[in-house]
Amino acid sequence: MGLIILATFISIYVYQFNYYKKKGLSYTCLIISLIFLIIQSVLIIDEAEFITDELLKRANEDFVTFIGYYIIYYCFLGFVSIFVGYIPIYKYKQGITKTSLVNYYINILTTKNSCCSRSDYWFFYAICIITAGLSGGIFGMLHIDENSSIRILVNLIIPVLNIIFQAKRLNDIAISKCFLFIYLVAFLGSSFGFVADLVMLAIMCLPSQQIPTTDIKKTIYTKEN
Repeated sequence: MGLIILATFISIYVYQFNYYKKKGLSYTCLIISLIFLIIQSVLIIDEAEFITDELLKRANEDFVTFIGYYIIYYCFLGFVSIFVGYIPIYKYKQGITKTSLVNYYINILTTKNSCCSRSDYWFFYAICIITAGLSGGIFGMLHIDENSSIRILVNLIIPVLNIIFQAKRLNDIAISKCFLFIYLVAFLGSSFGFVADLVMLAIMCLPSQQIPTTDIKKTIYTKEN
């Protein structure tokens, strides 16, 4: 499994390299990305030490939690590598030059009934994953309690911002914001919450529509007639 993950990371890096070369982009971010990828490769090759008896026991008790732990912590630097390498590609595709990336997202966030494109959302989602991983690692090293106010605040801000951007993504794909209520099934158990997350992420992959609307019935009726 480790070799498959490593091959995937390398393939994405090769794609990024070819894109940089074709578009004449600066190689600065790509070099930084390569450093993260090399470190991640070393960790993946040393997979035997990572898969401990404790982790295997955790996998038997709660497979979903184990997969989440495996992806976030074991492959974290690989995701960081992909993200760093994608920043110039994203800015090039979105045409972000004079306007900073931060202001670009603040504009999406603060504009009423604004839409969030597929690439905009997934770029933001990658930022959320990296921020959550880094903050978790920092809190762990500083031995900050899980019930501390700063940790609760960070764990609250990221999901709230994610839901806001998901609502704006739903505007972009002409689907009712009522779909966000699917998260309520999480009260039935962690497995139901996991399925709800997968459903919403699948919806986030849908292409943009020309006439955004929050009324899904109106959208279906318009398309059929």
